Amino acid sequence: MTPLPWIGLLAALLQPGPTAEEARAALDRAVDFMATEVACEGGYLWRYSEDLTVFEGEGPATATHIWIQPPGTPAVGMAYYEVWRLLGDPAYMSAAQAAGHALVEAQLACGGWDYHYNFDPDAADGYYTLLDSLAGTDPVGRNQGTMDDNNTQSALLCLAWLNATEPDPAFQRAVDAAVDFFVEAQMDNGAWPQRYPDPMGYAAFPTFNDATINDIMKTLKTVGDLTGRADAHDAVLRAGEFILLSQGEPPQAGWAQQYDESLEPAWARKFEPPAWCPAVTARNINSLIDLYHWTGEERWLEPIPPAIEWLETCRLEDGRWPRFVEPGTNDPLYFTSDYDLVKTDDDLPTHYSFQGTYGVPAAIERYRRTTGHPPTPPPPAEVSRVPEPTGPAASAYIEEHADTVASIIAGQDDRGVWVEDGWIECRTVIRNIQELAAYVWAAEGVGE
Repeated sequence: MTPLPWIGLLAALLQPGPTAEEARAALDRAVDFMATEVACEGGYLWRYSEDLTVFEGEGPATATHIWIQPPGTPAVGMAYYEVWRLLGDPAYMSAAQAAGHALVEAQLACGGWDYHYNFDPDAADGYYTLLDSLAGTDPVGRNQGTMDDNNTQSALLCLAWLNATEPDPAFQRAVDAAVDFFVEAQMDNGAWPQRYPDPMGYAAFPTFNDATINDIMKTLKTVGDLTGRADAHDAVLRAGEFILLSQGEPPQAGWAQQYDESLEPAWARKFEPPAWCPAVTARNINSLIDLYHWTGEERWLEPIPPAIEWLETCRLEDGRWPRFVEPGTNDPLYFTSDYDLVKTDDDLPTHYSFQGTYGVPAAIERYRRTTGHPPTPPPPAEVSRVPEPTGPAASAYIEEHADTVASIIAGQDDRGVWVEDGWIECRTVIRNIQELAAYVWAAEGVGE
């Protein structure tokens, strides 16, 4: 018997959102277009013009460039990998592995990565890669890895997960070289500089700016778990000792973005003065809590109460914090649009954040939840597929995310990607494919 038209309409009205099939089709279209039409040798930039004729990373690029710095190649590769962990489709793993092989090509002889890589052998960029070194090529070209902005960290993490899941000799070699890079670059005091080898200027000294040391610690903890390399774990503990060593004395018991050879707050760029920094302090509080849970040692928590006391003293009237606080006076430090150092905030440059919450409230709350409770050791990182969702949890997830996923699907163009003001943004693609994959996982789990 043919269903009456109103029955089909009623069923559509009762459907909480897109079906699993609709969300998976949208996901597959996006991944396929990115992997086959956008990627360069498996790697990615930050953004592409709608017609794929203009290319950008943090700055201008060409069709043969890839970017390492997130949201570039490692970030896109890890997004594919996480989609595979949820759904198990080998096509997602293939796309992730292609990104991994692009990273292998781009790895420098030192074991680290630059911000970007150009696959055009005739380009003027000039890199001396690990593959060049293994082939016996004369050492000519860039060979300085950067730890700034999660560059080498994210590349190593992506390759370590891929190799732990489906071992590949090329990935294994790259992971080993990258861990060696971090071990060799670590200073005697446990810190890392911004670049290695042969850094110059402030890049040669310890830096917490852009979560450099914090990101390295997280990466090496995970990579040590995945590879069994004890030296990776040892480096994390040594970095923790540097966090203890570099803390300011009360009543300014915070941390600085940049230090000099005497471990005093130091200048970095022209808008980054010697100062104590609430944002860095919040991140270091979190790293110390991580170390406490990992090791079970109470000593990692001891620096936190005086740091919180200092944070309370420099909080602004509107509840935010200044990025920079002057040593000694505890006054906020700002810059004018002409980059004059001042203590007023009425003429700030717009390219940089000088005031914000910077994760401070969350870090303080996490510490308060931690005190008085035994440590909760994190399970070692290991490869595993995400388990099937339980019915009630999956149904709740579908209901909560149905509108978002419907909007994501509606926003796709005919090719399967999302265009914003004329640009295909990798950051948006990452977010949307992750949202689609989680929705498919939940919907399939309850038979939607």
